[in-house]
Amino acid sequence: MKAKKTYKLTFGVVLRKSIISLSILFPVVVSCTDPFNPSVDTETAELFVVDGFVNATDSTAIVTLSHSRPLTSRGVFIPEKNAQVMIESSEGESFSLQELDLGKYALQNMPVNKTASYTLRVQTASGATYTSEPVTVRSTPPIDSLTYGLSNDNLGLSIRLNTHDDTGNSRYYSWEYSETYEYRSYFNSGFTFENNQPVQRTAEEAVNICYLTVPSTRILLGTSTALAEDVIQGEELTIIPKYSPKISVRYSILIRQRVLSAKEYDYLYQLRQVTERLGTFFDPLPGEVIGNISREGEGSEVILGNFGVAEVYEERFFINKGELPLDLQASPITKGCQLEFTCDIRIPRTTPQPSCAFLEDISDNAMIIEAAYDLMGKPYAYSFARDYCGDCRTQGGITTKPDFW
Repeated sequence: MKAKKTYKLTFGVVLRKSIISLSILFPVVVSCTDPFNPSVDTETAELFVVDGFVNATDSTAIVTLSHSRPLTSRGVFIPEKNAQVMIESSEGESFSLQELDLGKYALQNMPVNKTASYTLRVQTASGATYTSEPVTVRSTPPIDSLTYGLSNDNLGLSIRLNTHDDTGNSRYYSWEYSETYEYRSYFNSGFTFENNQPVQRTAEEAVNICYLTVPSTRILLGTSTALAEDVIQGEELTIIPKYSPKISVRYSILIRQRVLSAKEYDYLYQLRQVTERLGTFFDPLPGEVIGNISREGEGSEVILGNFGVAEVYEERFFINKGELPLDLQASPITKGCQLEFTCDIRIPRTTPQPSCAFLEDISDNAMIIEAAYDLMGKPYAYSFARDYCGDCRTQGGITTKPDFW
């Protein structure tokens, strides 16, 4: 495993070498009176999907097998269960993967010989066999640094990456990332609400500070083939909107970088074109995305899949709110969060009290924020709010701080 290095986050403008291509756009006027329904064979729209990768750094192999549904049906994932999944090396070794979840097969502690080539073989429960082309192990350089600053439209935080390979052997890169961030509820609820009675929270029961992890879903690719040197500068990974809770307290991004072969890069580029651009009149219809996996013997089934082996360089970066440009140090916008108040419990219900709610009429989902106390130190009224205003968990996070935090 490559040794990790700690890099200081750099704020500033990063200039990127690029080749600017000019194109002439001709205005086109399109008038449609009827819906446009392209003719797509629903049978060929159902594909066998194979996604396989061996991480040569942590010695893990993961292969996901599934079937895409026809365009006319709902749902996106039909797992291929009970398959036999093998990875074979050019040195004569064979490794069997186990099905951990529906359609997901994995193996840990797989020894990877960086001078060998590897082939994926899949046999489904129905007896169909699929084989990948032999692939070699790709070496991956480290991430040099991460830069961040205002996005081009000044409405968000742009996070960019820099890397290079002195050997010039990388050229094709891909990135995945997951974001973890700390955020707060609009109000700090000091009480739980049980059986229509407020009970003061302990420190362990606090629900005003949460942590949420979100994986990336985009296909992120970069190439230095147009440059004399193997350098990636200022590759934009993501833009976080100004008022996002992601940057309201503390933000962390875990980046995984790996090098691709030219064919794997082309496959992922085509796949990105289909998955991210399809949907408007001018976008291309789904075509054949060619990977490195094919079916043995007879069969007309269309296969969408790729198998790769590479080192993965992983780095985690942190950004605190106080380190952001001043224009981005804004509090998240929380609509509809305002305090309401209970009536004085010392006064009988029959006595009118202005602008208040009786404690016993409050919903169990209400969050009790604070109490008002009499001279004897006993609470006689409370402030409360909607659950999403006083409980950060309603936004999907958990109150347990991550180990790496």
